[in-house]
Amino acid sequence: MVSPQLPDAVDSASESSAPKKKILLVSSSGGHLKHLTATMPAWEPYERVWVSFQQPDVESALKDERTYWAYYPTTRNLKNAVRNFFLALKVFAKERPDAVVSAGAGVAVPFFVVAKLRGVKSQYIECYDRPTLPTMTGKMLYVIADEVMVQSSAAQQNFPEAQVIHPIF
Repeated sequence: MVSPQLPDAVDSASESSAPKKKILLVSSSGGHLKHLTATMPAWEPYERVWVSFQQPDVESALKDERTYWAYYPTTRNLKNAVRNFFLALKVFAKERPDAVVSAGAGVAVPFFVVAKLRGVKSQYIECYDRPTLPTMTGKMLYVIADEVMVQSSAAQQNFPEAQVIHPIF
C-alpha cells in the first residue's frame, strides 16, 4: 500500500519566483471532508482551493482556506448537478488548478467532468467505509478520473485499476 501523492510541488528554496502548483479539493461535508482534511500533509505544500457545502462543519474545518460554496443537496438532484457543473466552469476559469482531488461525494462529479474537458489531472479517493459495495460517485469517477485510489484490497475488487493506499483513518 502507498500513500496518496499529488503532482510535484514547487521547491520554494530553489524556485522562489515560480508559483506553487494549485490543487482544487472538492468534497461533500461530513466523512468525505474528514477524508481530505486527514490527508493534509499531502496537500499542504500546494496552493489550495476548496469546493464544498456551506454547512457549519465545513465552515469550521475550512475557516482558513479559500472555499467556493457548492449547491446542496447533490444526491439524485439533477438541478444542483447542473448548477454545480456551471460553478465548476467558473471555478476552473478563475482558479486554473493543476489538479483536482476528491474523496466524494456527488459534488465531485461535475468538477471531474470539467477537469477532463480541460485536461486537468484528477485523483479520486474511494471512501474506506464501503469496502465491498462501491459508491455511486466512485463508479462514475472511475471512468473519468486519471487516478482512483482505494483503501483496501477488498475495495480494489470494485475498481481493478485503482491503486491501493494506506487507510486514511
